[in-house]
Amino acid sequence: MVLGNHGADRHAVNGQIFRAEALRRRAAPPSAPAAVKEVGDRVLVLLWCAVAVLASGLAVLTALVLRGGG
Repeated sequence: MVLGNHGADRHAVNGQIFRAEALRRRAAPPSAPAAVKEVGDRVLVLLWCAVAVLASGLAVLTALVLRGGG
């Protein structure tokens, strides 16, 4: 490395990182079990959100009925 040439060195390293990332992305896609697991995780999160919304709605309705407003 030549003193005062830090920008060129940094540019070379960034180029290597970019090429490595491009090669990694072009590599084989994630395996089927990994894709299934990711979809399963998303479905589980959505299911928990739905349960939370329903539970909070039920709590509000229960409070209204107990208060005599429903």
